[in-house]
Amino acid sequence: MIDHSIDRDPARPDVGHGHFRVDEKRWDSTFFGRQIGSLSWTELPADRKAGRTELGRIAELSDAAGYSLVECHVGMTDFTLISLLEDIGFRVVDSRVRFLTRWTLADVPVTTPLDGAIRWAVPSDRDRIVELTHEGFTDNDKFCSRFKNPDYFSAGDTRRYFEAWIDSTAFEADAASAVLEIDNEVRGYFIYQVRGEYEELPVVKGILTAVAPNSRGANGHLAMQAFLYHRLGLSDWFLDNTTQLTNTPVIRNHIRSSKRLDEIVLTLYRRPAA
Repeated sequence: MIDHSIDRDPARPDVGHGHFRVDEKRWDSTFFGRQIGSLSWTELPADRKAGRTELGRIAELSDAAGYSLVECHVGMTDFTLISLLEDIGFRVVDSRVRFLTRWTLADVPVTTPLDGAIRWAVPSDRDRIVELTHEGFTDNDKFCSRFKNPDYFSAGDTRRYFEAWIDSTAFEADAASAVLEIDNEVRGYFIYQVRGEYEELPVVKGILTAVAPNSRGANGHLAMQAFLYHRLGLSDWFLDNTTQLTNTPVIRNHIRSSKRLDEIVLTLYRRPAA
């Protein structure tokens, strides 16, 4: 998977003040060819004026250290921090809504597509999966992502990022990937990864899925899910369905199907002051 971890190398310039610090995101910096950091905090200052002062100093330090972009993820429990971040130049660029729901294999029916068949994805499917990804995400104006924001990333950056997302997940050892094949052509794919545990059960995360427009509505999406569930080798697990606030049809469907809302997070970016 793409490694968005941060680098807490003590040899790097100290970008910390008060309750806040900025650390480098190593994978992002290398991939995009510029220094990208992540803002974090232990706890928020009790006094907003002190918090504003600390963040102002953090902005100065991160600019001086050469960061071209600093990212920040704010959960709803820290919602009041957003206005302070906006004061120093951060802007909301993305969102994350996570549903975490317990599943049992016995409750998953065997489902088949109305046309074609479901099979395991193999490396030779890679280019077609990338093509479907660009069609469904990269080139889809209705899909919002910070990595598609032209204020921060070029069109070439965006395409490379989504291809890297596929390459770092679809065929990894902890991944389970299926495709929908109709008339000897891959018309859809679904990628799951097992990522950690929750309440002593594995967490199965939905990574990406796409179905070609001419094959939608034929039960392919549900059939790929069921195919993978029955082949994960698990009897019970938690399913991580993460989407964006802008994806209201999917959120509405998750709520209707009794999935459990776990968290809502906003992502903000800041560039150096002009």
